[in-house]
Amino acid sequence: MLAVCSRNHTWLITASLVLFLASHALTSVRAQSADEVIAKLSLSLSPDEAEIQKLIIRGYEAYATKAAPALLSMFSQQSPYLDQFKAFITEENAANQNVRLGISINRFNNVLIDGDKATARLDVTIHAVNKDTGKEVEGPGRLAHTFRFVKENGVWKIWQFIDTAEEVTVELFSARTDEERALVLKRYEPFTDGLLKGLSNVAAETLYKKGNDDQAAMILNIVLTIATRDNSLLGTANALIGLGDVYAAQGDYRRAADNYQQMMKLMESLGHKEGIALLSIRLGDIHYYQGNFPQALDHYQRSVDLYEKLGSTEDIAHPLLRMGDVYFAQNDNTRALEYYQRSLKICEQTFDKGGATFLLNRIAEVYAAQDRYEEADDFYRRSLKLQEELGIKSITATTLNGMGSIRYRQGNYSEAARLTAHAAELAKDGYAPEVLWKTLTSLGQALSRAQASGSGTAVVRRSNHDSGKNARPTGGERARPTALF
Repeated sequence: MLAVCSRNHTWLITASLVLFLASHALTSVRAQSADEVIAKLSLSLSPDEAEIQKLIIRGYEAYATKAAPALLSMFSQQSPYLDQFKAFITEENAANQNVRLGISINRFNNVLIDGDKATARLDVTIHAVNKDTGKEVEGPGRLAHTFRFVKENGVWKIWQFIDTAEEVTVELFSARTDEERALVLKRYEPFTDGLLKGLSNVAAETLYKKGNDDQAAMILNIVLTIATRDNSLLGTANALIGLGDVYAAQGDYRRAADNYQQMMKLMESLGHKEGIALLSIRLGDIHYYQGNFPQALDHYQRSVDLYEKLGSTEDIAHPLLRMGDVYFAQNDNTRALEYYQRSLKICEQTFDKGGATFLLNRIAEVYAAQDRYEEADDFYRRSLKLQEELGIKSITATTLNGMGSIRYRQGNYSEAARLTAHAAELAKDGYAPEVLWKTLTSLGQALSRAQASGSGTAVVRRSNHDSGKNARPTGGERARPTALF
């Protein structure tokens, strides 16, 4: 979603600026239009400061109402980031079809203007309400955003929009010493909840999509240190959960479980059902990785029950998926399909295309395990069609590797080698090391058989490495956000 950070500021809007541009407000705060918010801007602002702040407010209004043409008209047509921003808006509007959005600008520091260029950093909260039920659902929450502007023919335009946490992370990774990293962090003080949460989300991306445990741990330890110093409960919670994810990825299940249990006690004491539901999935995963399937199912079912009570339909998809994994790992293909299909239906209803592609792959794997290759191929093709819009290379690599595995078991070794070679290239480009390992293993087997038997016609029994039933989620799987709120 969107993102902005805050600093020492010369002015602060006394009440949150709430842009609930829908038929009903999301909270008790009355919805305001952009014009109403603009009317309350300080008269002491310089003309340039006022124009930039108006541009930001109208930009958020256009985002909340999904008015893509209006939003894109605010962007400089000369910006090298325009195409990236267009893709971002298209993806966001598709993902948010079933919700109404509201945006609160929590903190807004002074705009830094340097001639015909300017920078603004903000802390915002993005809310979401289900159009059908009218209930508030899980949205992006608190975020930190950075805008850069350029003045063209006397008119200020957006040059770049970026998650502030991504900026911080790039600089941290470029720093070569602890002293350099300390200077980076000093420049971004004070660290708001939105920025700390954004850093936790970047760490999750680094862990799940790039497979870099060390960099993810570095970010999360920084978040934990700052959150502890500033008494940020949100930052501390997200850092501890994220570090638990790192430990789980490294196979240190005891330390991961300790982190999750610590946070579970806190969430239970606060009565925070969303946090309890999320942590139930994490604890279920710990049991799943170790083959403790009954305990894993108990935790996943608790998550499902809580999300149902909360009316968070879209969030139920994840624990349902994991329950399907448990049954698939136990060769209960019928029940695995049942839970995968239920999860897929939710993803389709909530326009979660990333989740849908992953579920289509899972269903294809079940059919392949039953030697129902035609049905498996059909689901893999459906997944590939969705992936054309998403461009997530690690998931495409997993799909092609699955299709290659079918060709291998059918004895078509040359086609298996072609598919898995392509999958390996995508896994490498997509920074998915575990998916890359699987594809290279499949490729090696396919090439070996092709060389030994030529065109080959023997049907080969499915190998253990190919099933991956008991493996932990990898870079090719659907990464879940670390943040609780």
